[in-house]
Amino acid sequence: MTVIARPLMGFLGMLLCALPVAALADEQVLKRLDSTGRELAKRPCITPLSTGVKRLLNQHVPSVQDVIVTLRCHGLVSETYHAYSYKPVAVLPLTLPISAPHQSLPKELQVGASFAGVMRMLGQPMFRQGSVITYSLSFESPGEDTISFADKSGRIAAITWAWAVD
Repeated sequence: MTVIARPLMGFLGMLLCALPVAALADEQVLKRLDSTGRELAKRPCITPLSTGVKRLLNQHVPSVQDVIVTLRCHGLVSETYHAYSYKPVAVLPLTLPISAPHQSLPKELQVGASFAGVMRMLGQPMFRQGSVITYSLSFESPGEDTISFADKSGRIAAITWAWAVD
């Protein structure tokens, strides 16, 4: 089973994927955001408000049962895939939506900061869908791993990281 956690790109998004991604966005800042998101997804908070576990068979090793762990913390929800076919167990981030400011993000990209500041800092997004702009975190595979910023009244209302896992 391939688990892909990302928004649907639509026709415009697919067209933009054909463009050189480095020309669309600031690669260094996005690499730092990818790293920050991965760390946050693996260690979102000291004491989660709630925890969920979903068991599923590993697509590549059917005798192995993997899990998807959901940790709810104040202002964020972390979803990670725990692949038990690896020793030690591989913990892979799936999604990380944030709805409150977080100390690990630059002030220009905090929830509540100016939405216009996102494009000033990151450049043109890979695609826009309604009030959400999305950037690719993977320059080798555009659109596979993403970060999205939602706009509400000119402010960042939410930030969502999404990573593809096979």
